[in-house]
Amino acid sequence: MKVAALILTMFLAAVSAAGQVLTLKNDIPESQYLAAEAKAAELLKTANYRSIWTKEYFDDHTKTGKLKERKLIEIIRPDRKRTVEERFADSRSFVEIIRVEFAQYIRGDDTPWMKFPGIHGFDSGLEVRGKKNQYRSVPSIGFEGGIADFYERRSSGKFQDPAQMVGVYVKGIKTTRIWYSLDGKILKKLEEIMVKGGNQMSRETTTYEHDPKDLKIEAPVVK
Repeated sequence: MKVAALILTMFLAAVSAAGQVLTLKNDIPESQYLAAEAKAAELLKTANYRSIWTKEYFDDHTKTGKLKERKLIEIIRPDRKRTVEERFADSRSFVEIIRVEFAQYIRGDDTPWMKFPGIHGFDSGLEVRGKKNQYRSVPSIGFEGGIADFYERRSSGKFQDPAQMVGVYVKGIKTTRIWYSLDGKILKKLEEIMVKGGNQMSRETTTYEHDPKDLKIEAPVVK
C-alpha cells in the first residue's frame, strides 16, 4: 500500500511539473478505465446512497477558489429521492425536490412545498463517457482511512470557459480523477479544467456515501 501511494504521489507531481502538455503514454487501456466507470454506474442503480457535488471557480488556481454551485442527491430504492440544488452569486438560491413513490414535491427560496405527479424511475446520476484520452491507474492506495483503486483521465481540447460564460469555449486540459472501493463502488470523483496559457480553473467534486445510516426521505407537509 505504501509503495502504491508513493507511486501515485510521484505521478501527480510529474503531471503538475509537466503543466498542460500531454506527452506521456497510457498506463492502462481505455477499455479498463471505461469498464470501471460502467461497473460503478451499474452498482449505483440498485444502491441507497448520498452524493454531494460542488463546483468551484478559480481566477488563479494557486489561490482559494469561489464556490459557485452545490447539489445534494439522496436515493432510497426503489422510489424515494431527494435533491437540493444551490447556486451562489451575490446571494444564495436553492431548489429542493423530494420524490416519494409517484408524487413529487418542490420548493424554492421563498416558495412553500408544492405537490406534482412524479416521474417513474431515475438514473444513477453517474455519467459514463467514452472519448479518446490518456489514462492512468494505481490500485489499492490509501483513501480516507481505507483502501481504494485510483483512476485518472486527461484530455486536451476545447471546453466551456471555467468562468461559466455560456457558449464560450477555451483551450485547456481536463483532468478527471476517480476513486473506487475495491468492490467497484464509486467513492469520489474530481474533475478539473485548466485554461491553456492562463491560471483560470474550474473544479467539480462529487463524493459518494453508500448506505448511510441516517438516510431518510419522507414526503413533506403541503399546506
